[in-house]
Amino acid sequence: MSRPAKYRQIQTRSAESDGDDEDQDFNSDHDATLSDGGPSRNPRGPTPDTEPEDTAPEDTEAEAEESAEEEEREVPLNAWVHLTHEHCRAVCKGPTSNSKKDRIICGKLKTKCRLHRVLREEGHRAKPMWYEGIVSTKDKNTNTGDYIIHGRQDGFSRSEERMDESLNRATGLDDEESPSEDEEGPEDTDREETDFEATDFEASEGETEGHLNEDPEADALQELNDKIALMERETQLLRLKAERAKLEAESPKKKPARKGKQATPSKKKARATGRKQTPIARKKKLRKNKPPPKQVSIEEGNNTSKSPSKPTAATARKLDPELSATTTTAPSVLDTVLMKIQPFFVKLQESTEKMDRMMEQQALQENQTPSTTGTPNMIPMGSTNLPAANGHYDARTIERNGPAPPTLPTQTPPAVITPTRPTTYQGPIPTYQQDGSKGDSDKIHEIEITSVEIDKAMMPEAMTKNAEINGTYDRADDIAALPGKTSPGGGDSESGSGVSEDVLTRLAETLGSDNSKITMLDSGYGRRNRHGLGLITSEDTLLDAYKQCYKKEEVLFKNYRFRMMHYLGRLGYTSSFIDDYLERGLLPRIIRESFLNYTALIGKIMFKWNATADPWEDSEALVILKVHSSNLLDIRTNCNSKKMLLLQNYAYLRDAKKKGFVNDTITEKNFERQDRRNQRLRDELEAVKAIKGGPKEGRGNPHKDQDPSPKKCSHCKNRDLHIAAGLEHIKTVCPLKDQAGSWAKAAAGKVAAKYSNDNKGEKTRPMEEVIKEVSESWAKS
Repeated sequence: MSRPAKYRQIQTRSAESDGDDEDQDFNSDHDATLSDGGPSRNPRGPTPDTEPEDTAPEDTEAEAEESAEEEEREVPLNAWVHLTHEHCRAVCKGPTSNSKKDRIICGKLKTKCRLHRVLREEGHRAKPMWYEGIVSTKDKNTNTGDYIIHGRQDGFSRSEERMDESLNRATGLDDEESPSEDEEGPEDTDREETDFEATDFEASEGETEGHLNEDPEADALQELNDKIALMERETQLLRLKAERAKLEAESPKKKPARKGKQATPSKKKARATGRKQTPIARKKKLRKNKPPPKQVSIEEGNNTSKSPSKPTAATARKLDPELSATTTTAPSVLDTVLMKIQPFFVKLQESTEKMDRMMEQQALQENQTPSTTGTPNMIPMGSTNLPAANGHYDARTIERNGPAPPTLPTQTPPAVITPTRPTTYQGPIPTYQQDGSKGDSDKIHEIEITSVEIDKAMMPEAMTKNAEINGTYDRADDIAALPGKTSPGGGDSESGSGVSEDVLTRLAETLGSDNSKITMLDSGYGRRNRHGLGLITSEDTLLDAYKQCYKKEEVLFKNYRFRMMHYLGRLGYTSSFIDDYLERGLLPRIIRESFLNYTALIGKIMFKWNATADPWEDSEALVILKVHSSNLLDIRTNCNSKKMLLLQNYAYLRDAKKKGFVNDTITEKNFERQDRRNQRLRDELEAVKAIKGGPKEGRGNPHKDQDPSPKKCSHCKNRDLHIAAGLEHIKTVCPLKDQAGSWAKAAAGKVAAKYSNDNKGEKTRPMEEVIKEVSESWAKS
C-alpha cells in the first residue's frame, strides 16, 4: 500500500488495551469528535503532519491479526488522517525519563484541545497512547480522553514491550482502569481547574533531538525523579480531598453544584450520542429547575445588604492554611523547603518593621510642627445643643436642647525627637594634610565636587538633612566678593538698591517659611554687585581694595564664627564640638584658604603695577586683573547654588596660585600689549623725524641727524663715497673695489668730493669717469 508523505500511521498501545470494549467505545467517540467540523478529514483519529518513516518489518501473521481486529471494531486500528489548519500541531517534550528526546504531536482539533498532554516517546514506531497522569480532584487516574501520538526519531530505540513497561511505570498505569463516560460525576469537571504545566513547548515540529541516552544510571535516576513527582501530585490530591471533605462537613446544607459544572443526564446523553443540546431545550430546563422566589418580610425588605457568599476551596485554603496538612502523613518536598526558608521570612519581616519605625521617626523629626485636622473643643456640625451667651449651658438651654455634647479631647502635638549629636569632631582630613588635587578643578582633597561624599566631608558629623546642609553652606562667607559684603544677606551698600532688595528677600522668606524655622538664606550669591574684582576700575580703587581685604580679615572670620555657633547650637551641637569643627572642619578650612589665595591675587596685581611705570590702561597689572575677574564672574553667574560657588571659587584660586596667577591667556595678552607698545614707539620716532627734517648746510657735521654709527666699507674706509653714490657700506658694491686697497683708501675722499661737485644741479656724471679722472691726475702728480 502506498503511503503519501503528509500522512502518518497510528497504531494502538497494546493488544490488551485494544481488546477492551470500554476503550473501543471511547476511541470511537473521540475519533468522531476529531472528525467533526473539518474538511477532508478521516474520522479515525488525528496524526501529525510529518513525513512518514519506514518502520521495522513486521510478521505477516501479526498484520493479519491486526487487520482482523480492525474489521471487528467500528474504528480500524490503522488509520490515516490528513492534518489541516484546524488540528493542533503542538510539539511537546515528555515529562518522563529522557524527556529531552520526546517528540509528541497533539493532533486534536484546535477547538477541542485545551491542554497538551505530554507523553514520552521511546519506540521505533509511531504508537498512539492514552495518557492518564493528569491530577484530578476526584481520581488521579481519570481518563482525559486526549489522543496523543508520539512520533518516531532516528537511532537505536527500545523494543515495544520495554517501551510499554517504562511508560506504564513512569505514569502509574499498570493496575489502573479508565472509567466510562456514564460514571462521570461533578468531580470530573474539576480537571479543568487543575493546573497542568506542559514542559518545554517547541515552536517547530521538524526538529530532531539527537540519539537516545543509553546510560542505564541516567535512566534509573530519571525514573526515580518521575516517581518523586508522581508522589508529590498524589500528596496534592490528598490535600484537596481533605479540604473538600472538611468544607462539606462544616456546611449545614448540601453544597449546591456550581453553574455549568455538573453534567446533567441530558448532557450525558448528548455527549454519548454526539448530539448537542438545542437552546430551546436548555432554556426549558433552566426554567424548570429555577428555584421559587424567596419570601421576604417587611423587616427583611429594608435590609439590602447581601449575605456573605459561601467560601470555596481556594478561599478556605487562603483563610486557613492548616487545611492542607490535615490528612498528610509525611511532609512533601514543598513543605520541607517552606520549613527551611521560614526563618528567613521571619527575619525579613522583622527588618521591614524596624525600617518602617525608623522612617516614621524620621518623618516626625522633619515635621516638628504637627498639622491639626480640626479645632479642639469644637462642637459637631448640625448639633442643636448650642451654648448660651455666656459660654455655659444653663438649665433652660439644657431643658430645650438636651444635655451638652461631649467635649472633644485637645490634640497634643507629638514629641519632637532630636537626633543625638556627637560631642567631639572627628574630621575626615587631617589638619596638616595639603590639598593633593591641585590642577584638577573638579576635585577638592581627591573628592569630586559633584559627589555625595563632598557633603559628608564638609559638614559636621550626624548632619544628613538637606535643609541643614544647605543652611551651613549659606552661612559661609563669599570670599570672592571682597572688598564688598561677603556675609549672607547679599547686596552691596554702594549698589543703591542692594540693601532694600536684600531686606525684601529675607522678609518674603520669613513669611513663606514656618515660624519655628526662620532661615536667612543667601539668595544673592549670583548677583553682579557681589563680584569683588569688578569693583577695581583704576589704580586708586586697586590700592583701596588691597587695604580693605587685610582690614576685614579679623571681622570677617569673627562674624563667621558667631553665625556657625548660633546655627549649629540650635541643631544640638555642643560649643566644644563647634570649636573643633571651626578649627579642623573642611568647609571652614577652604574658606580660610580661599581668603589667603584671593588676597595673594590682589597682591600680585599690586606688585605688577608698582614694578613698571606703564600707564594703567596699558599695564600688565590690568591684564591680570581682567583675566581673573572674567573667570570668577563666569563661575558666579553660572553656578546653581551657594555650595557650588564656594567650592568652585576655592578650586580656581588654588590652581591659579599654584601657577603664579599666570596662564596662557595672560601671556598672550602681554605679547599683544608689547606689540602695541613697540608700534607706538615707532610711530613717535617717525613723527619726530618728520618735524626736524634733513641735514643742515654750513658749519657742523652734515650727517649728525643721520644714523650716528653707520658702517664703513672694509675696502675704501670712506663713508662719504658710499653715501654720495647711494650704495651700502660693503666691499662688494664699493666703487673702488677694482683698485688697490692703499690707493682706494687714499683717493676715496677726492673721488667723493669730485663726484659730489660734478653732479650738482641737473648734471649727471658717471662714477667711472670721475674715478678715471682722479686716477690720471694722481699718476701725473
